Amino acid sequence: MRDGQHPFANKYGATAEAILTEYTTNEDIVNSSIEDLIAFINTKSRDRIADAEETAKIIQATARNSYRLDKCLYEPLTISIASSFNCISSFERELKAIDKAILQ
Repeated sequence: MRDGQHPFANKYGATAEAILTEYTTNEDIVNSSIEDLIAFINTKSRDRIADAEETAKIIQATARNSYRLDKCLYEPLTISIASSFNCISSFERELKAIDKAILQ
């Protein structure tokens, strides 16, 4: 990873969420061409990631070096991750509403 940092500025942002929920297996990421992964990152980040190629390489290296799960576990894990992101989004909306109420 970049100097030991996470490949995304926001671990809970749209791009990180898309990588974790739309690529359901490590093999999907590893077998994706670097060009496709860069395009995916640019689309999901709305071109806000400064070095999408480096980010794509980090993600592929991480997927290559990750523990492989039994195939029957990928779908439940992806659903669980997506559910967690939904909870995070909900909590963020609630915090915005609370902050707005405090300011008033």
